[in-house]
Amino acid sequence: MLVSEARSEGLKFTVADVFRYRHLFDLANIAVEESENPVEVEDQIDIAYSAIDFISDHIQPALTDASWKIANAYPARPLQDIAIEGTTGLPRFSLRYELLSFDGIVDTGQLLNSCQQLVNRIEILKTVFVRVQKRYYGVVLDKLECPVSRYQIDGSVEDFSRALCTLDVQTIMPLGSSFVKFFLVSNQNNQSCLIFRISHAQYDEVCLPTMLRQLSDLYHG
Repeated sequence: MLVSEARSEGLKFTVADVFRYRHLFDLANIAVEESENPVEVEDQIDIAYSAIDFISDHIQPALTDASWKIANAYPARPLQDIAIEGTTGLPRFSLRYELLSFDGIVDTGQLLNSCQQLVNRIEILKTVFVRVQKRYYGVVLDKLECPVSRYQIDGSVEDFSRALCTLDVQTIMPLGSSFVKFFLVSNQNNQSCLIFRISHAQYDEVCLPTMLRQLSDLYHG
């Protein structure tokens, strides 16, 4: 539900402000300024509808899956721009593959469900990137079905997994598609490897370990 106006301790901001400014800190500053120089209601409505039209006319068609529902969209940051180009183009220097090895019987259903829960819980994992009018945008989806590829092999899980990463990094990864993907490799000796693919546009060295801990917690209940 959209609320046309919000107040707190004398500060005010509108739906139009929310479309224009991503951070609460920025909203607070704007609320102070605009409380002194209010924007006409008609202008606020025009700005809000302009943002909605931009999403429906330009952002939505840039997605590779027309059924995806958009929860939010925002201009990418400069460092994200670099990482996006390093993911979609060759050579790919902004993709990371985390290999998580398991010995013994793995509850495959629980593991894959944990991957899906992780994507649903962390906004950046269900974010895809598009390019509109020479600018990159991060598009947060309402829901993203976690892409998973499964392999049952006879040989070494570790060797196959590393070869799989080498092959995957050469595949086409278009804008508007999910950079996040999981691969599950298993053999008849109860050895398994879960591969977590992610773009540097979606993580840094601080948050990635947290994501992996959350995945472990989800798997172990």
